[in-house]
Amino acid sequence: MGLPLNTCLDRVGRWSPYEIVAQSTDLTETPTHRAVAQNTTAGTAIVIRAWDDCVWTLDIVRNIRAIVAETSVPLPAEYQVTVLLHIRNDSLAYEYRDRREDLLVILRVPEDLHAITRTWSYPEMEAAYPDVGAYDISFHSYMPLQQLVLANPAINHVWNWELVVRYTGHYGHLLTNVDKFASQDDAFSPI
Repeated sequence: MGLPLNTCLDRVGRWSPYEIVAQSTDLTETPTHRAVAQNTTAGTAIVIRAWDDCVWTLDIVRNIRAIVAETSVPLPAEYQVTVLLHIRNDSLAYEYRDRREDLLVILRVPEDLHAITRTWSYPEMEAAYPDVGAYDISFHSYMPLQQLVLANPAINHVWNWELVVRYTGHYGHLLTNVDKFASQDDAFSPI
């Protein structure tokens, strides 16, 4: 696929840029997140799935920051990173349906991730898809993704990642090379 086989980011190469300043980095100043704030989107969404009782460890936050930094700096118009936060507590989702910021604070989502976090719940999916009948994530994991794309029509493709996804290389290089590989005429030709 064109990925360098002799390159791997160690903890210094991956994390040092994020530790230069002791306080939290404001991710809302990256080109990708300025676009989100202006209700415009990139062509590809990198959706990172999380849930309401997630413990936001330093490793998780650093990894999300790495994804944002490594995809928005070299490729500012291509990728939009979104944390898709599943609110499994229906009463909590109902109580805070019009107060998203308050909900994110209560759930201890790091403040620098608020701008890229979108919440969803089963009642919202039931309202959007009333005839389905079953709304459990085990059966219909793509309903919230469809709602995300409907709300952001400029999204053409979606990378659907769990919160535990890790890559030891550079996310921007990975996505660029996978895209090049997938766009080759013979990449998926029958044998």
